[in-house]
Amino acid sequence: MKNLMIILIASAALLATACGEDPTNEQNNRNNGGDTSTADTVDQNNDNNDNNGNDTGDAFTGDDTTTGDTATGDDTATGDDAGDDAIDDAGDATNDDADGDASEDASPSPPKVTSTFPRDTATKISLNVSVTVRFSELMEEATLNDVSFVLMDGLTLVESTVTYAGKMATLVPDMLLTANTTYTATVSTDATTMAGLALENAKTWSFKTIEAPGSGQQAVDLGSAVDYVILSKSGISTTGTTAIVGDIGVSPAAEPAITGFDLVSPWSTFATSALIEGKVWSVSFDEPTPTNLGVAVLDMEHAYDDAAGRTLPDSTELGDGDINGMTLTPGLHKWGTGVSFANGVTLDGGANDVFIFQIAQNLTVGNGAMVTLAGNVKAENVFWQVAGEVTLGTTADFKGILLSKTLIAMETGAKLLGRAYAQTAVTLDANAVTQP
Repeated sequence: MKNLMIILIASAALLATACGEDPTNEQNNRNNGGDTSTADTVDQNNDNNDNNGNDTGDAFTGDDTTTGDTATGDDTATGDDAGDDAIDDAGDATNDDADGDASEDASPSPPKVTSTFPRDTATKISLNVSVTVRFSELMEEATLNDVSFVLMDGLTLVESTVTYAGKMATLVPDMLLTANTTYTATVSTDATTMAGLALENAKTWSFKTIEAPGSGQQAVDLGSAVDYVILSKSGISTTGTTAIVGDIGVSPAAEPAITGFDLVSPWSTFATSALIEGKVWSVSFDEPTPTNLGVAVLDMEHAYDDAAGRTLPDSTELGDGDINGMTLTPGLHKWGTGVSFANGVTLDGGANDVFIFQIAQNLTVGNGAMVTLAGNVKAENVFWQVAGEVTLGTTADFKGILLSKTLIAMETGAKLLGRAYAQTAVTLDANAVTQP
């Protein structure tokens, strides 16, 4: 009898398996709220058979268990199918959402205007100014022209020439602007990226020219960059015993790009150094320093654009770039080459006179060479705009504001009365740098 019972139990297990049910899933089905499994039905049939006095064997012959679909596992299967369908639907929905999000994320953003020169509401702007606008994306050059980028004097169009390079468009008026006049510049949504995306919004801004034309150039507006004697985008380094009077700053490069100064720590919004009579500012420091530096660097770039954009020069190609021994008068001096002097150059003028030098390549100052300020010329009114690198030779004595598109390198013992603004790095070697 005992052997018979073992056989019957084994047969029951085989029957449950054949019906598509695993007896070990019994509790899972109950916990999940599923329909009764085959094993449940078999147990109930056994109880009923026992109560009815039927022998146990009938419960496993299928006589009673085949009376309902439950015994075949159809209902359970249906529940599983429904669950699978729900999971599939949820998965499909999730995938659809993911695909949609990915598609949206992949969609390029429309270009924006990131900065303008002159700035909105700026005053005392030079009459020979070039108007510039910078974009967040590379633009299609053909869409930036005298229709999409215009300058207005009230309702009168100012005839101009528009050029585009990099991410910047430049509008150069065909004639000098009128003194004490408000002008309005507009870039329309006709300007597009190379992919055909239109400018997110049209940009309109205004500025006012100087009150009287005077007899010479207007000083380049340094904006908040004037708070720094040295300002660089990628780093400031020194060797030897350098002495700096004024603040220095680096952005967007972080604090490790300021080397050789043995910065005193801990720092918060600024640091100090025994080599600097002033403060050291880095985007690594606490706010508002990173924000202020970002604005200052933008103003440095605007100053470069202003100096580079001045038109109607008073001289061009003096000395074919070799100005050694010359005495220069105030005004705008332009070269399509590099500029150098081995021994010295003299700048002669009054206290309010402005000198702007537009140099298309490098500026190279010889060892021991000197810039002499004659009359009452002030270093803060002398602007050297250099598209290439600046090299001040050993023990050179230089004056003026250096606006370099790339590197400013001061060799051993060179001195600077002015400011060094570099859109890459500034390297020093036992130098004296003093703000004017």
